[in-house]
Amino acid sequence: MNSRRFLYLNGEPGSGKSAVLLELAIWACQYFGVMIVCPTGYQVHSFKSKLPETDGIENVRVDTIHGLLKYKRPGEDSKRTWAPPSALRRIDLILCDEASQFEDQEWDRFYECVREQPHDPFTVVAADFQQLQPVVSGGQCQLFCERMQSVTLDTVYRTADKEHLLFLNR
Repeated sequence: MNSRRFLYLNGEPGSGKSAVLLELAIWACQYFGVMIVCPTGYQVHSFKSKLPETDGIENVRVDTIHGLLKYKRPGEDSKRTWAPPSALRRIDLILCDEASQFEDQEWDRFYECVREQPHDPFTVVAADFQQLQPVVSGGQCQLFCERMQSVTLDTVYRTADKEHLLFLNR
């Protein structure tokens, strides 16, 4: 929490947090490895479908927080329930979308994994704690974000039509 390597991206619904993360990933992939972490597979698919065919785009990985933490399913290899990700050693920028949905246990493990990386990757956490909440246990990520350096996005409409603005806000 004391590191300048974490940034909280705050904003109302529709302010463009996910769009900013996508554009940041597209720009940064030309220079280094990027990981986009999402709470659900639907969001993973959404990000992957928006990645353009451009130089360096192969440096962008998109995965759920559970996939990143290498959770194991019950079966033959079920002796270990999770394995810290060694793949983060090749990642210099980590972008977390909808982090308000991360459960406490996953957030704690994710934070621990990021802090253990010797190269200290830069991490951006986008969340709206007023909108989406975890299913079981939450609060750790919010407490963490409240202590981070932050940037707040404002919703900007390109119209002055009062009826249209009322419609957009509803």
